[in-house]
Amino acid sequence: MNEIISVLLHDAATAYRGLVRRPFFAVATVVMLALAIGANAMAFGLVYDVYVAPLPYHDPGRLVVLRHMRPRTGLTQPLISPDDYVRLAQSLKGIQDIGLYVQGGEATAMIGGVARGVSYAQVTPSWFRTLGLVPALGALPGLDSGQKGGPPEAMISYKFWQAAFGGAASVIGRTIDVGAGAKRIVGVLPRDYAFAFHKDVLEVVALPMARPIMQNVNEFGVARLAPGVTLAALDRQIDEAKRFVLEYQHQNTAAFAGMDILDARLLRPVLIGGDSLAVLPLVLQGMALLLLALAIANAANLALVRQRGRIKEYRLRRVIGASRAAVMRLLLLEQVPIGIAVAVLALAIGFVAERGGIAPLGAAIGVTPFHFSFGWPEVLAALALTLISVLVITAIPLVQLSRRTSGQTIGRGGTATMDRGTRGAQRLMGVVQVMLALALLIASFALGGSLYAALSRPLGFQPAHRLIASVLLPQTAANTGSLAAIEAGVARQPGITAVGGFGFAAYPFSQEHYYSLMSSDDPHARRFHANMVTPDQGYFRTMGIALRAGQRITTTEYRSGARVMIVGAGLAQRVFGTERVIGKTVDLYGLGKYRIVGVTNPVVWRVAPWHQIPGTIYFPVASVIFPGATLQEVHLVVRYRGSVLAAEQRVTSAVAATVPGAVVSRVLPYRRLIFIDTAFRTLAAWLAVSFALIALVVAGLGVYAVNAFVARARLPEFGMRAMLGASPARLLRLALRDAAWLLAFGLGGGALGGYLLIRAMSPLLFEIGRIEPLVFITAVIVVSAIVLGAAWKPASLAANTPVKSMLDAS
Repeated sequence: MNEIISVLLHDAATAYRGLVRRPFFAVATVVMLALAIGANAMAFGLVYDVYVAPLPYHDPGRLVVLRHMRPRTGLTQPLISPDDYVRLAQSLKGIQDIGLYVQGGEATAMIGGVARGVSYAQVTPSWFRTLGLVPALGALPGLDSGQKGGPPEAMISYKFWQAAFGGAASVIGRTIDVGAGAKRIVGVLPRDYAFAFHKDVLEVVALPMARPIMQNVNEFGVARLAPGVTLAALDRQIDEAKRFVLEYQHQNTAAFAGMDILDARLLRPVLIGGDSLAVLPLVLQGMALLLLALAIANAANLALVRQRGRIKEYRLRRVIGASRAAVMRLLLLEQVPIGIAVAVLALAIGFVAERGGIAPLGAAIGVTPFHFSFGWPEVLAALALTLISVLVITAIPLVQLSRRTSGQTIGRGGTATMDRGTRGAQRLMGVVQVMLALALLIASFALGGSLYAALSRPLGFQPAHRLIASVLLPQTAANTGSLAAIEAGVARQPGITAVGGFGFAAYPFSQEHYYSLMSSDDPHARRFHANMVTPDQGYFRTMGIALRAGQRITTTEYRSGARVMIVGAGLAQRVFGTERVIGKTVDLYGLGKYRIVGVTNPVVWRVAPWHQIPGTIYFPVASVIFPGATLQEVHLVVRYRGSVLAAEQRVTSAVAATVPGAVVSRVLPYRRLIFIDTAFRTLAAWLAVSFALIALVVAGLGVYAVNAFVARARLPEFGMRAMLGASPARLLRLALRDAAWLLAFGLGGGALGGYLLIRAMSPLLFEIGRIEPLVFITAVIVVSAIVLGAAWKPASLAANTPVKSMLDAS
């Protein structure tokens, strides 16, 4: 045993000295593999956190979301109405528990004598038990709190408990009022609790609520499957109960007949599918794997090149008595320090990339159940990929070495590895490098180019030098008069050139919107979902939205809540077949009939296309009357000059001075709002570009290294050709033939791979059809230039070497 250990230590020391003496192979291999494996570890962390990591609920695999969708009208979110919830709770026998989550909003609350903005949602008391939550402090609300006349109770989030109450245990029993009456705080939610969006307060709601809210298909219904019940069985029960669940819509039977989908889906896919987050982890992981394949192919090619350069060393070892197994063992031991260095550097790269890229993604995409971090799953993935990569790049030289006899190695000198099989393997790996580099470059150009195309197109409004401010009003001032007063106060501030307001969080070219179901004034007309904005008289001027026809709504009409409307040109064309719609009547579901007085130029409304939304409607906020509802939150758009920080401070101070108790919950430049709503696409584009740049560097280095050795090995051949009259130009063409083969096959395969990647990334892309030809042409030119440039230098040196030096190289 001691002798075996001594031999291994001696061979390990020899292998280490060999790597230090010629470090290029080791350094290049470590850098290439570490970059690729670090990228894979980061991407795997995102895939794991979204698709694998446990959700913060008890037995989440048995949680389902109840969906009521109308695809033909564009209502395709996994939501239901409280009416749906009540009827399903009464009808379904295959569920153990069922809870309802009503979206809520933001409001002011007095905490410690100071007005504070608080986000809230309303839930049934069964919500907490359905998810299987255990409070971090206190207790869960009692089931009687959801009954008429029951105790008014609420739970607060762990984060809000720490920020607003300092983590004091005395918070239990205190009251908080966010617009629905004072609620007694009975418990603190678990630290890791999250669902859809972060909320500071979860109020327990008593059903039924006001009728419009009961019919509003905009709430989450989550149920827990009973033991032994499958999702398919529950769907069959829902289908049987469908007629009774939808009976409250009898007045709209003609409009919605055959359009409703009512079913249940597992919770995780619904949470993932609610955003393009569903595509992003898989796209990044796929691109990272392509990058790793490129790095492995390049490192394996370099390993073959290095083995050619060590033929004399192998020959000498065999002459002095070393067995073939001993030479192979030496080759294996050389990979140990390489593997360790790759693993350490890859983990460092993955950790830094996660801290700088993936961790901020949670805030950017706003889906809170998924927590992005760099932990043991990522570490294990990086170690596994390191082991696999090192074994693969070692396998080809080992196999080649194992098949050679001592006579073959000794007798063929410097050309011992220049056989057809070796050259074929190198050509194949070279083609793979070019293919992968081109595919990754096409994908990165598509992501970056489509994002640029979306951000640079005419938006129909002016985001530059505009601020968006969201203002939470105290209950005593929750009305349109307070909005007008705030606007007047802000307009008096220095540097403020225009102010407009609106009643709901609806911002063009963002993910924040409201929509309304509308149609022309015809009982049999098709209904559309239209973007809904409830502005005042300063909105259009401040936003820079131009009127194409008609007139603006007057100040008197805004204040009185007149039933008048301005529509976008696209909506007019879609609904009426013409833009000449002044004087026509529109029927808004639940609100009544409005007369069209103006038509605006088209405005780009969404970050991502939603083809069922044909355009936008604008009507006075005072005309929107919901029984029992107040205007708790209003929004300002402010045009300013000078410093943006100064403008933000002036807006905040003017609001506080005008309406005591009002809270500015958010104030930011409009361009910042657009950036936030495109953040995860921007992140995907930057990561794709980073992967592509790494791939280009790796491919360029690989092509250069391989062509340099091949050209050196062919010097004797070039010398003979030169003696027979071949010119340097002729020799240069011969030396570049390998690069031409790489391009001929690599570009075709890479273009196909890029096409498939674009199709896979389609949910992340804007108007890709318009820029796709330019993407492919540019990527092909770039890859061709890099490959030819990498091959040119060694080929040129070989072709212009003096003939005597060529012949002496043998």
